[in-house]
Amino acid sequence: MKKRIDFPSTTPRERKFRLGGGLLAALLFITIWVALHPARPHLQTSDVYTHLSVARHLLRGDGFVTDVTYPLSFAFDFAQELPQPLIHRGPGFAMLLTVPMVGVEDEPAAAVHRVRWLQIFFFGLLSWVGIRFHLARHNFQGTAIWLVMLMMSPLLNFAVDWAFVELPAGLLLLLLWLRNRNITAHNPDLMDGLLLGALTLLRWDLIWLPLLWWLWGRQELRVLARRDDSPVPAFWNRNLMLALLMVVLANLPWLLRNAQVTGDPFFSLQSQSELVKDTRLFPGYCVYQQLQPQPLGKVLSGDPVPLLRKFVRGLEFYFQNLGRLFPWAGLVVMALALVVYLRGSVDKRPCPLRPNAEHPMTIIPHDSALGPLVVAAVTLVLLIIQYSFFDHSVRHLMVLYPLIAWELSSLAGLALARWKNKKLLILPVMILSGLVIKVSLQDLPGWEFAAQQAQHQVSSLEKNTEELKNDQADVPFAHTSAAPWYADRPAVWDPGNEKTRISIREKLSQ
Repeated sequence: MKKRIDFPSTTPRERKFRLGGGLLAALLFITIWVALHPARPHLQTSDVYTHLSVARHLLRGDGFVTDVTYPLSFAFDFAQELPQPLIHRGPGFAMLLTVPMVGVEDEPAAAVHRVRWLQIFFFGLLSWVGIRFHLARHNFQGTAIWLVMLMMSPLLNFAVDWAFVELPAGLLLLLLWLRNRNITAHNPDLMDGLLLGALTLLRWDLIWLPLLWWLWGRQELRVLARRDDSPVPAFWNRNLMLALLMVVLANLPWLLRNAQVTGDPFFSLQSQSELVKDTRLFPGYCVYQQLQPQPLGKVLSGDPVPLLRKFVRGLEFYFQNLGRLFPWAGLVVMALALVVYLRGSVDKRPCPLRPNAEHPMTIIPHDSALGPLVVAAVTLVLLIIQYSFFDHSVRHLMVLYPLIAWELSSLAGLALARWKNKKLLILPVMILSGLVIKVSLQDLPGWEFAAQQAQHQVSSLEKNTEELKNDQADVPFAHTSAAPWYADRPAVWDPGNEKTRISIREKLSQ
């Protein structure tokens, strides 16, 4: 059976250019981005303070414990202490945050500032990964469009400024996608297993995405093998088993820790609450402010109507807000690029990168560049279905933005490769791409309002921190996650109910 080839043959000189030129382009890109995007203050309810508090305890040798706790967590015997064992976040991001915090773990403001630079590093690394794979295919126009799409994305700007875990998770997904975009009988391999293991430590709920891609690619291999009259490759092979073993080994310490602390290696507080959050019975986040767990079995055996309504609302929300993730006019331009690419109407000469039956992930049976983009689109739809059941925020789809942006920029670059004097088009292409995205991308009114609120809250941060420091209660309650971080004191998110406060105090006094 023939192997699929994604990259043209390259000389050592070309490989050095791809490495050095790509790094230089990424460095220039991130320098311009930093100059154009001053730092935003965090919301005082930001998740980053939970991760930071865990990182601080790790550096102090306390293990995975947190100073930011939910009232619901005190419904469980193993969590009735302050600071509390970490049961509502994955361990990966807190482990990453220990790196910028070394030496400043007792300086809260300095640690927050350093976290932004860690995110900037991830953003620069993300840009370099995309550049490298574009240059490996000699797709210079695609490289230019890729950088414009990163520069113009407001979601990625917020991901850097507000330390969203979706940024490093999106980087890992992009790596897994590009490494296996030309999947062969020998892929995935050990490195893919390590990358997927790291992804699950950041976001366990994304584990199925690479598994879906691997399965999809393997099925395509079977189809191609039959066409070529070659032996059908076995789905289970040594490399795949090693990859899955690495995923298990990466998660094994955390699973053992969970089993020791909670009695369930897969326990998380979200599994006891997230399905009913923002339903008629538990509007907003109030499910986390009370003491009655809502496990999956209990919820599904009860009234399903609120869940179905939530699911329908979620579908409506995500599809209505896709324009805040991807510019619709940009997608139209990409569709036109596909037509130009497939028809070759501008330049009849064959494109050097023209995909054929060996093109990676070609699920269209004829000569097409559409295959990978279709796989990415299907993945996006499935992710929307998943989060429609749980949480409604465009932030959750951000992990796929780099992947789809890379595919769109690749497609547009291949179409432009048919033009004569195509190297002269790079600057006009960047300008035109920026204008199209700027005009067609929908605003983020909710996020912009939150950014304004964060700016207004800066003046109250010191007051809230001092109030928590001076609180003489054995069990302090706080309205923000920032106050416990800056006060260096564990606290409980205020349930807004005196009866619940009394119950929590009684549990902690036992």
